[in-house]
Amino acid sequence: HMASMKKSPSHSSYSSGSNSKKPSNMSRAKRMTPRASTRSVTTLTAAQLERKRANDREAQRAIRQRTKDHIEFLERRVAELSSIQDTELTQRNKEPENENARSASRLNSS
Repeated sequence: HMASMKKSPSHSSYSSGSNSKKPSNMSRAKRMTPRASTRSVTTLTAAQLERKRANDREAQRAIRQRTKDHIEFLERRVAELSSIQDTELTQRNKEPENENARSASRLNSS
């Protein structure tokens, strides 16, 4: 009940004589009216309300599933990137070891 009072434009803005306020308030009222009427469940029949609730549940289930799938994707991606990074670090650490082995073999052969 209070929400419907907040959404209607104030009448004081129309009596101010300012032309700049009228289009803004009127366009805002036009924009708000369709949204306000689509959000109200008090005017729905029991069958419509049941369908709406079922649709809402299904939409929420789909949102939760998409979120879960996205989290799983991100976890796999983190694991993949960590694995690549570990492999690269291992290779980088082996390079000096290989260089040391080559240097040692050169010294031994001299």
